[in-house]
Amino acid sequence: MSAEEIKAIAHRYCEVWNKGDLALLDEIMATDIVYHHPREDIHGLEEYKQVETRARSHYTDLHLTIDDIVIEGDKVATRWTITGTDKATNKQVTMWGVNIGRIEGGKIVEGWEGWGKRREGGEIR
Repeated sequence: MSAEEIKAIAHRYCEVWNKGDLALLDEIMATDIVYHHPREDIHGLEEYKQVETRARSHYTDLHLTIDDIVIEGDKVATRWTITGTDKATNKQVTMWGVNIGRIEGGKIVEGWEGWGKRREGGEIR
């Protein structure tokens, strides 16, 4: 895959958060994805969707911005910022983090995620 094609996958992932449309994950993630999330390892696309749904259920108006993209071989690293309003406290939350995805056959087959220090309002769950 070209760097531009890999970059497009990273931007499509951003759309998942901004649109809240988990069906977009079917286009960019392998059904047997292994995703190393800070709280747990996730095995398979359906389990990944459950984790995303749980995270989204705590917030309104989530918005993810890609700050940087680095592509090396079959991997793409994105540094991002996410904002949203915590439903429990009605406070604005802002966090940053990094995702790395390994691409095979046009889909993310393995991923790693790390969060930075939380900022105002608390952390995205």
